[in-house]
Amino acid sequence: MNEAVMVADQIGNLMQVGSSIVSSLDSLVQVAERQEDAITCEVSRCDWL
Repeated sequence: MNEAVMVADQIGNLMQVGSSIVSSLDSLVQVAERQEDAITCEVSRCDWL
């Protein structure tokens, strides 16, 4: 019984780590998309000028 509880705790910890990794990746993707938007803005501004 104790082993099952320990395994369940470990699985819970792994799931928490996984979800925090996913949220970190999400924020990285958002930053990358924002930088991409800024780059295209500058490029189109150059074309416009």
